[in-house]
Amino acid sequence: MINRKLSRTATAAIAIALSVVLPILPSYSIKFRPKAILQRPACRQGAATRGACAQTDRSVLKAILPTTNQGYTLADYPTFYWYQPKQAALKVRFELFTTRNQQPESLPFYSATFRVKGIRSLASLTLPKSSRLPPLAIDREYLWKVTLIDSNDEPDDATVDGSQPSIQGWIARVRSGVGLKKQLMQAKHPYEVYAAEGLWYDAIHDLATRLQKDPQNTQLIGDWNDLLKEVK
Repeated sequence: MINRKLSRTATAAIAIALSVVLPILPSYSIKFRPKAILQRPACRQGAATRGACAQTDRSVLKAILPTTNQGYTLADYPTFYWYQPKQAALKVRFELFTTRNQQPESLPFYSATFRVKGIRSLASLTLPKSSRLPPLAIDREYLWKVTLIDSNDEPDDATVDGSQPSIQGWIARVRSGVGLKKQLMQAKHPYEVYAAEGLWYDAIHDLATRLQKDPQNTQLIGDWNDLLKEVK
């Protein structure tokens, strides 16, 4: 298990990337084709057990995932996105679990707790490339969970008791074929290829990165709005 305690202010580990509300512009042609139809739980009530999360207002804390609540990636150290609420004192705990028979292991594969600014926005975390943190295994499913800790007094390693607002999602790394690599090299907008291949995490990350660099680009904004239609 890898545990990282980050600084008391927002750091590079979490990117306040984009405004929650983007202008309504003409729709473009980006299409997401999911690889799987299996539904994975986004949140279920329960005690303080791994894989369970407290009921919360989904309009203020939401995983950026399609309606299946799962997604695929080619990345060995992928980036995860979610919407966070506006709160005065806010800490976030991110946990990633390996799974066995669709059940998370007892200890997280990776965890990090960090403070963020009290603004409602899109947030992200990229798994750090480290000699102590191996890359995601190919064809293995992982569960990730984000928990909000609303307190100035609790230490960064405070126990999550199951009452804090939280959301969860699923991710699996897949292998890239030669044909896909060629398409990506030739594509003007790789996120379109990722979306067509059902690679949700890669499509969102590539598009969010481009939109952050060019926030007035009408095609990027339109494609972003189209892709977010997949989010429940």
